[in-house]
Amino acid sequence: MPRVVWLEITTEKEIAGYLVEQTTQRTDLAFIVDTDEAFFRPEDDVRLNANKLVNDYDIYSVVMTTDLFHDDACQQIVSAYKMHHHSG
Repeated sequence: MPRVVWLEITTEKEIAGYLVEQTTQRTDLAFIVDTDEAFFRPEDDVRLNANKLVNDYDIYSVVMTTDLFHDDACQQIVSAYKMHHHSG
């Protein structure tokens, strides 16, 4: 049974118009908790943890805890979050 839930992000960069360089970054998601329990549990099926990331983990938290989005997208998400949470 796996002991770690990884978020794996792979980026590609084209070089000289015909080569592709890939970089993969893995982040252990154990630091993300829901009350006292891990939000992404190693004993859960990978599909369940993926579903949690996409559907249950809010976008602001994704931006604050991962490198999933580029800087411009992060700034837009944070701005929208602040507008929404300060307008009420």
